[in-house]
Amino acid sequence: RCSFSLVEKLFVNGWSVSVLA
Repeated sequence: RCSFSLVEKLFVNGWSVSVLA
């Protein structure tokens, strides 16, 4: 589960953009 952080970061980033947009 080393890539969990990366996946979570990308997911949160995309979610933030969606909410801000």
